[in-house]
Amino acid sequence: MRYFLTFFVGFIFLSGCSIKQEADKKIVYVYKRFTMNGWWKLEILNGNNINKPIKLFLNEKDKRFYGNDGCNNILGTLTKTSKSELLFGAVASTMMACEDMKTPLEYVKTLERVKSYKVLDPYIYMYDEDKKEILKFRKSKKGP
Repeated sequence: MRYFLTFFVGFIFLSGCSIKQEADKKIVYVYKRFTMNGWWKLEILNGNNINKPIKLFLNEKDKRFYGNDGCNNILGTLTKTSKSELLFGAVASTMMACEDMKTPLEYVKTLERVKSYKVLDPYIYMYDEDKKEILKFRKSKKGP
């Protein structure tokens, strides 16, 4: 029985190592689950396309967020009570004055209205209490 078990384990191990790749095909292994954590670049704010460098970093473990609203640095706390519910605490901000403050102010007010979210690689969608999409971000590799 011991020899059979040794043979069986060896066979399983060796058969896993004998994957052949064809020249025109790649084998890709994905181990990491796509989550809300990391940097996000704002694409849509209340139905309008945004071309400003507005970025947000979400940290689910530490229950914090930070980023830039296009003018000022922002930060605050996150509350996640279920798989889809997400609440932003009061947003703290630096107080620099920029030429166009309309978009940064609208963005901060909109963050405070978020009640739920959904992640669909590579986007995160955020919704208000009426389940209306108010923010859409695209996953970003770098911060501001």
